Amino acid sequence: MADCSKNKNPLIRSGTNRSQRFLDALDTKFVVPDEKKMENWLVYARDLAAHIKYYNSANKSPNNEDWQPFFDSDIS
Repeated sequence: MADCSKNKNPLIRSGTNRSQRFLDALDTKFVVPDEKKMENWLVYARDLAAHIKYYNSANKSPNNEDWQPFFDSDIS
């Protein structure tokens, strides 16, 4: 009889397990996805608020105002 000990099982393949497919570059210990701090997000929100119109409870935009005055005070 022929020696079959060198034949591999065709049903066992590498890469079929999720842990075998995981890339090291996607690991959260490898790189921080977003390095912004809270202060950066507050500046971004203030700048973005200049582009959004403010409407009061009567659904009017007095003097064509935006939301930026709400971010002018220092909340820190």
